[in-house]
Amino acid sequence: MESISTSDSDNHTPFQQTYTALGPLYQMFHPSTDAVRIGIPTAHIYGRDARDAWRPHAMDLVEMCGTHGRMVLEHDGGHEVPRGPGASEDVCDVFEAVVAVAKAGHGVGIGELVVR
Repeated sequence: MESISTSDSDNHTPFQQTYTALGPLYQMFHPSTDAVRIGIPTAHIYGRDARDAWRPHAMDLVEMCGTHGRMVLEHDGGHEVPRGPGASEDVCDVFEAVVAVAKAGHGVGIGELVVR
């Protein structure tokens, strides 16, 4: 196995990536232990139903993304496509905002959008 040190371009935070003969080993990141953040506009759509076993993971993923250009939509359901009055429009608004941020140079002057 070969280990290669690289760094995140925004934070210059070094991290180790180990390679085997079959390719890179999977490395899991978590917002509470890693300074590396996803630095492109992102859309996150998840339910606020506390019974949803995937909700904590969705929230962790939100935290793994930089705040500039991070768009979040919480809906009333669980791990499912949002339904109900206005749901389609809310989803479209989130995606349109992500595209607008990306076209503007991802995150220049734009912070986080949260639709709840």
